[in-house]
Amino acid sequence: MIYAVITLGAIIAFVPAYFYYRKKSAGRYPARFFMALPVFWILEFCAMFLAAYNKHGKWNVEKTDFPLVMTAILTGAALSAVAVLIIAYIDQAKTNAYGKKCLFTVKGIEFFPLNSLVYALAGLVLVVAAMFAIEIALASSSGLNRWNEDDTKINSMIHEKLKTDQEYPLVKVRGTSLEKDAKVKILVLGDSFIFGYGSANINYLWWNQLSGELARRGYDCAVYAAGYGGASTFDELQWLTTTPMLADLDPDIVIIGYVTNDAEYDPSSGGNYNHSGHYYGTLSQVVDIPLEKLFQKFLPNVFAGVDYAVTLKFSKLGFVQKRVGYQIADWEQKIVEGKMLSDYNSYVVEPLGRFAATLDIPVILVTTPHIPSIEYFEPKYKPVLPLFEKAGIRTFNLLDDFYAACSDKKYADNLAINPADSHPGTAGTWFYSKYIADLLEADYPDVLGEKTMTGKEVYNIEVNDWMPYSLSPKVVDEGPAAARYIVSYPAADSSESFLTMPVKKNYVRLNFKHPVDLSSVLIEGEKLSSAELYVTGINEELGFDDQVFHHLGKKQGRVLRWADNTAFRVTSLCFNAQTSDGSAAELTVRIACKEGAVAP
Repeated sequence: MIYAVITLGAIIAFVPAYFYYRKKSAGRYPARFFMALPVFWILEFCAMFLAAYNKHGKWNVEKTDFPLVMTAILTGAALSAVAVLIIAYIDQAKTNAYGKKCLFTVKGIEFFPLNSLVYALAGLVLVVAAMFAIEIALASSSGLNRWNEDDTKINSMIHEKLKTDQEYPLVKVRGTSLEKDAKVKILVLGDSFIFGYGSANINYLWWNQLSGELARRGYDCAVYAAGYGGASTFDELQWLTTTPMLADLDPDIVIIGYVTNDAEYDPSSGGNYNHSGHYYGTLSQVVDIPLEKLFQKFLPNVFAGVDYAVTLKFSKLGFVQKRVGYQIADWEQKIVEGKMLSDYNSYVVEPLGRFAATLDIPVILVTTPHIPSIEYFEPKYKPVLPLFEKAGIRTFNLLDDFYAACSDKKYADNLAINPADSHPGTAGTWFYSKYIADLLEADYPDVLGEKTMTGKEVYNIEVNDWMPYSLSPKVVDEGPAAARYIVSYPAADSSESFLTMPVKKNYVRLNFKHPVDLSSVLIEGEKLSSAELYVTGINEELGFDDQVFHHLGKKQGRVLRWADNTAFRVTSLCFNAQTSDGSAAELTVRIACKEGAVAP
């Protein structure tokens, strides 16, 4: 489809221009014009595919590359317009096809005919108009700006509600408690994949999904997680060896989630590399671009697309790389090569293996690819995984199975946690939980022990996560059929407190530990004037929460009730409320279920 769009754009731009030029030039020099315009389009096609290859590791442009495609079209159109004008000026000097009025004449040759300048100005206006049209389309259709704003808020809220210590980063929502009485305890270590960047629901994270999957299979397990954004295997080694984490939790197995930027160790600093000096930059961050602030203000999406695409095209050049650093894919490859890989092995992998050998519990490593691309991940896994095996850390590479399962197009919308954040979405975390539960059953049955649950237990309704953290739901009562909470709904002008996407309205969110068979929701408050309710839930065909917001309607009054006729198990309640004076208010939320909450 993308190829058809860009080809159609080329044809639409080329055909009228060609016939118009031919008419004006009295049929002279058509071949020169005919050859010039397609050349620029071909160059832009090549540039687009090169950028796509840099981004995905394959010669394919994907749906998410819309800014890249539009950048190619616009650049090609602009270059083509310049080519047309240059040829027109030359031909006009020889044929006077454009009339005799010009800015100046040198030895009988007329330069810059006025009507050609009018055409050039009109072309410039059209290009600018097209850029604004693309900006509006990007901002309105994908809502990328608002998704970026939401993603920033989510990550800020995550830090507020988790308050993890980087030296002892045990993950739990403040105000909730860890399960301590489970028969089997599993400790998972990782980075932002564990911490939850981009996720508005902590229950989407793969270690929480693993807990639910094991419960469904009949195992009484508590899954603990430790991690924070940017943590490496070196950090994970420190948690195990220098903190009381193992003694505090007394796990039966440790699972390390390996991500492709984990293979870091800088001997000169005794820790991770200073990332700001090594990767992730773009040209606009280090080069003063004319009118940059103007572009960022009025054309932020177009500017970001051009900035990223140009950086990708030229990032391999030495003088550019010195300024912007490595792009993430290049950096992740560099750290598993040469001396950097040797240092990682000597200072991290081998010490981890020696420490694991002193424990009486298994320590295993699993890879966590988040996009179905063999080409991207295999070169980054291949040098590293044998080192762990050699050090005595049993390693499980999910890549081939992940590719086989999640390359199906039906999972495409849930591979990323949201459109502005590429951290694993619900498709990936669902797959990790299934795969790891399978390997635990197959390879570590003694750890899991006997099944002591039916997998069909009915639990109490329990809200164990919420956004914003200031919502602070107070539990009045929680049972298998009904629950009641008092929440502190923010003031209408507290924009930083609300999420907005995908409904494009302010809302707050209550997340259930176990999906519930919802029957009704009641929201009431003295100052409440109206509220609008949405729910998300398990897509039974996919097997996980597809993050689609289902609208249950808007109601007015101080006591509002919604009946839920949806056929799926609900994972989150999201609502937008208005108070009589726009100020913050305490609201009571009552939740009723058909058959109580069920195992996730």
